[in-house]
Amino acid sequence: ADPAGPYALHARFHRAELLTKSADAAERRKAVIQLLDLAFGKDKTFAEPALYLAGVQSYNEKRYGEAGSLFRRYLKAYPQGKSAAEVQVMTAWSDYLAGKYADAVTLCGEGKTDDFAYLKAACAYGAGDVETATRLFQAYLADYPQGKYRAQAELPLARMGFDAAEHAGLHHRRQHHFAL
Repeated sequence: ADPAGPYALHARFHRAELLTKSADAAERRKAVIQLLDLAFGKDKTFAEPALYLAGVQSYNEKRYGEAGSLFRRYLKAYPQGKSAAEVQVMTAWSDYLAGKYADAVTLCGEGKTDDFAYLKAACAYGAGDVETATRLFQAYLADYPQGKYRAQAELPLARMGFDAAEHAGLHHRRQHHFAL
């Protein structure tokens, strides 16, 4: 009720947080705008959680370019922030889903987590680098035999194996045909 009162900022954050759960897309978009106002406003009390939540909401709405940008701002402003590790993973996923494979791979670094190891392989596959994708998917399956992306790694491996076998078979048939 009092826009300048002692609880006004908390109320604005809570309202925006509630709007992110709305069934109405326009309301959810309004929530992101309100969260960004809090994230970049003069009072920094809710800046970190507001920026994080705005990025998550953009990601959930499949606005991966926007989400990646917000997550990068979070990582720059709060490199040791409460959600920094999670934000780094979500930034890599945002880049991958936006088709920015090189950016995603850079964020993954050495790929020492389930997500990063899978993403590096998926990025190579998405970029059409079959040899690297095969090697990385195989390494993922060896390093994470119970990994959460096991099925997603097995499918492209099977596809690439099928394509290689089919290509070898066609090449063999052509050689045989020309020999006749």
